Amino acid sequence: MVKLGRKQYLGWGLEGTAGTAVAIANGDYHLVEDVSVEMTGDENERVGNLGALDGMAGVTGSRMGTISFTTELRGGGVTGTAPVDIPLWKASGFECGETNYTGTGDMVVDQTVPTTSNSSVTLKYYADGTVWQFKGCTGNVVVTMESGMVGKCAWTFQGQVNQEVQDASNPTPSYNTVVPPVCQNTTLTLDGSATDFGVCKSLTFDMGNEITDRRDMSEERGYAIPRITRRLGTGTMTVEIPALSSYDWNSKWRNKTKIDGSILVGTATFNKMTFAWDMVCTSAPNPTDTDGIMTYEISFALVTDNLAGNNTFNLTYT
Repeated sequence: MVKLGRKQYLGWGLEGTAGTAVAIANGDYHLVEDVSVEMTGDENERVGNLGALDGMAGVTGSRMGTISFTTELRGGGVTGTAPVDIPLWKASGFECGETNYTGTGDMVVDQTVPTTSNSSVTLKYYADGTVWQFKGCTGNVVVTMESGMVGKCAWTFQGQVNQEVQDASNPTPSYNTVVPPVCQNTTLTLDGSATDFGVCKSLTFDMGNEITDRRDMSEERGYAIPRITRRLGTGTMTVEIPALSSYDWNSKWRNKTKIDGSILVGTATFNKMTFAWDMVCTSAPNPTDTDGIMTYEISFALVTDNLAGNNTFNLTYT
């Protein structure tokens, strides 16, 4: 039987108790791209002396899963409907200040260090009738915005294997129909100015979550819930080179001057997203000829404001 790439389905749900799988209903499946699933396991070699040159079959040990995919950057679309990515943000170490998704500013912010475990999601993936399921999934996200293109969020999650790979009937999803905004007519500012720093072509954020796999002999398949142990957020901007008198990128880099950034994407209520962040440049802004226009590729680190912690980045849906 041929399995079609156009019949891939991925659903997720926030776990009430981290590591306890939740049921994934048809409404929990969402539009995704570039799905990649990897199961890994310990390969225990057996090298006993057989009195022969032949080898023996090994033993598969502890197993876990990694799943990567991309979603579109978009809001809930209507009042009372949460953006579909909210559980993913929570399982990537962020808190979500929710106000019933009424368009009054539902915010995703850096999470304080949890005392027990991070929030986690259950992920269920169908490859045209073959299903993989993972629980206790914790992840990282890279956000990409480029002029004239739809914004994208590339997610990578690690988690416990919840069940063996099985045959199952494909789900019948009821997808959210909100059309994502294009990254144009945005409001982008650095240090309060929308023009001084140069024309911006693209902007990316990598939340930089460091995730530690936790071996646990008491778990059925040898792993406990992964844990986010550190966040080293980074990003890049491509800008046309401005006059030094307008914005001195080289000085910002040399002196590690903190820059306050903000960008609003989208114009329709319930489908607008505002990112705000603090950053410092991490490499010299060297000139590059891009299609005849001189540009800088700005590399930066997301940094805490006034050493307070948990305040490097936030995303507000309105």
